[in-house]
Amino acid sequence: MDSIDWEAVRQADVGEIAAAIKERGQNNIIAARIKKLFDRLVKEHPIGIDLEWLRDLPPELAKKFLLEVDGLGLKSVECLRLLSLGHNAFPVDTNVARIAVRLGWVPLQPFAEPHIHLLSS
Repeated sequence: MDSIDWEAVRQADVGEIAAAIKERGQNNIIAARIKKLFDRLVKEHPIGIDLEWLRDLPPELAKKFLLEVDGLGLKSVECLRLLSLGHNAFPVDTNVARIAVRLGWVPLQPFAEPHIHLLSS
């Protein structure tokens, strides 16, 4: 069980959250995103601030939900799906994408997010 009271974080002012994560950098932006996500979770899923329900969703729906979170890109979403939800996912960063292109696994240019799914097949 987490030792952090996530509901207290959700109820906190954005400035308080930003102060708590100040060392991380971009704390004001990230604090606002955290608050927005927590408010959305409570509004849409009355069980509270928990992502466990995503584990039981079809993977594409979980991916869609996570991609709608402000500040999460495809690589972060795939990391969350793989490492936290136990979904089959293949996180790819720019460097891995370049190697995949050189090996001929995906088309040369442009290497856009829609092509990343080719690596997982």
